[in-house]
Amino acid sequence: MDFQSKLIRTFLIGYVASGGILLSAGASAQTSVLPSHAAPSTATPADAALDAAKYAFESLPETDRIAMQDALIWTGDYKGIADGKFGKGTRDAIAAFAGRSKLPTDGTLDAKGRARLAAIAQQAKDAVRFAVQTDARTGARIGLPLKLLPKIKSLPTGTRFSSTDETFSVETAASGSALPDAFSAMAAEAAGRKITYKVLRTDFFVVTGEASGNAFYTRMARIQRAGNAALIGFTVTYPIAAKSRLDPIAIAIANSFTPIPDASAAAGSTSNDNAVPRLTAPATENATAKPVLTASGIVIASGLVLTSLPKTCADPSIQSKKAKIVKQAEPDGPTLLAVPDAGSGVMPLSASNPAGPAQIVVLSFTPKGDANELMGSSGDLHQPEAAGAWRLLAPVQMPVAGAAVLDRSGALAGLVPADTIPVKLIAGISPQMSRTIIPASELTAFLAETRPKAATSGENRTVGEIVALGRMAMVAIYCGR
Repeated sequence: MDFQSKLIRTFLIGYVASGGILLSAGASAQTSVLPSHAAPSTATPADAALDAAKYAFESLPETDRIAMQDALIWTGDYKGIADGKFGKGTRDAIAAFAGRSKLPTDGTLDAKGRARLAAIAQQAKDAVRFAVQTDARTGARIGLPLKLLPKIKSLPTGTRFSSTDETFSVETAASGSALPDAFSAMAAEAAGRKITYKVLRTDFFVVTGEASGNAFYTRMARIQRAGNAALIGFTVTYPIAAKSRLDPIAIAIANSFTPIPDASAAAGSTSNDNAVPRLTAPATENATAKPVLTASGIVIASGLVLTSLPKTCADPSIQSKKAKIVKQAEPDGPTLLAVPDAGSGVMPLSASNPAGPAQIVVLSFTPKGDANELMGSSGDLHQPEAAGAWRLLAPVQMPVAGAAVLDRSGALAGLVPADTIPVKLIAGISPQMSRTIIPASELTAFLAETRPKAATSGENRTVGEIVALGRMAMVAIYCGR
């Protein structure tokens, strides 16, 4: 078992070796685990059923096994880690889901059952806009239900993502403290604060508890960065009264956490390329071709998304919802889409083009396996000749269509049009190159009747702050093959 799996397993469950019992953090015994010694020579019917379920599960590819466990987390049936390994917890979760779905409860799912599970789990993810991202302040990657946590605040040592009423939050943190000292401080009980579970290991600690009607759990991992030791972690807090609804999301957050991103994430990725793969239905002869990521979009008003679509895209969709083309300047030009509940934020439009060369940040989605990731990069915006075309000098990942060009206040200063300029990737990353953009003045004219939110003057923000703002108003756009 790798470090991340050990960490999540310890976080979610405590093992009482003498009795072979799994305990939820701060809860009573729930299920017994299979003993490590050899099975009796005479198998009981229960043993045979468990062995049959294990054989059926382990005959699937590892990615499908992990995806099934991840899906069962989202249906509320599984409370362990999505590691592709079979146990009684996985069997019971499959049986529970099957029972509600009026399927055989023998601990197995056929192709149709897995497809149904995948669809239900994806609906649950889409409902909260769950996405694995790189936290700009700590560099860690973590899954977040963006629709439930619309408020983002940069902190001195991390980022706080919270609900509108502040009752549900995920707070990342980086610290230079020694691991034992940080653990002692976090595990200390106080008036109105009850610790329900705590564990300290050589390279991480976990503390869970209750305080003021809220459940919380904190996890910190010790890492080496630039030759120096540091602590990276997060705390999830939510009302005890909402545990049945938020527990699956909290478990999904824990499963997604990676304190040390790999090289691709360090280059600006905002999604975890080790994220749990999606469980998909097996292909059939009459299956519809899977839509592909074609462009990025920017929410400029409730239900309205600004982008630039290639002329080959006539059936755009956002978050599995069909989008209607309201207005399009020309093929490959600015496009206005209408789609219900797109994004959870609105990006303001800059009042005018910059007076001269300006530093900007480019945000765009790029495909990563079965998911996508939002990438941010710094660049420059300039106008080489008077009244000439505005040009962008920055790395933009494919597909470039609809990439948002933001000024340092976080306002939309331009849009990258759809084009077919080939991009030669270097180590999987798009290099810096010069390309034309659609400037703010043209976007204002295009959106004249829509009256987008106008930007107000403000102080310059850091790249991390701009990326955090963009997450709320950026959406990925898919088109059929």
